Amino acid sequence: MFILPKNKMYLWISVWSIIGIGLGSSIIGIQTTLDRPSAYLWAFGYTLSGGVIGILFGIPKVITGNPTGTPPSTAETQKIISRSLQENTNLSDISDWLTKIIIGASLVQLKEIPPYIMRIGRRMGAGMATNIQKVESASVFSVGLLLYATVLGFFIGYFVARFIVTDMLQNQEA
Repeated sequence: MFILPKNKMYLWISVWSIIGIGLGSSIIGIQTTLDRPSAYLWAFGYTLSGGVIGILFGIPKVITGNPTGTPPSTAETQKIISRSLQENTNLSDISDWLTKIIIGASLVQLKEIPPYIMRIGRRMGAGMATNIQKVESASVFSVGLLLYATVLGFFIGYFVARFIVTDMLQNQEA
């Protein structure tokens, strides 16, 4: 498996995030059928909410104990005991619970999600359309914007939590 050095991994996360945000901004910028400032605000909001969900899915678990399975020495035992008393894993526990709830609720309500997204798109489109004849095209654009920005935010949040936060926690441990 090919593993990038940390600084190059951070660079690629940043590059792809900037490309994704730039592409979304460009698509909004070339649209003439809608109010651009409100489209940018909606895109920012959906990217942010997708990022929060991505962070919840990407938060690393803190493993206390001996991962090797061999009996620890006295010094290792003291380190394990002191580490288990210092670390608070509530955030990873909450992240674990919320991801299970989100996935479970999504699977149960799977047939309700597309009509709900279309209703949101119609309302967004009605607010972003520059005139009454362009409401339908603005609604379709709004659905695409919602999906694009949310998925982009999810991946940005996930990769930040998965790689950068994990690295920060590992550096703090040492």
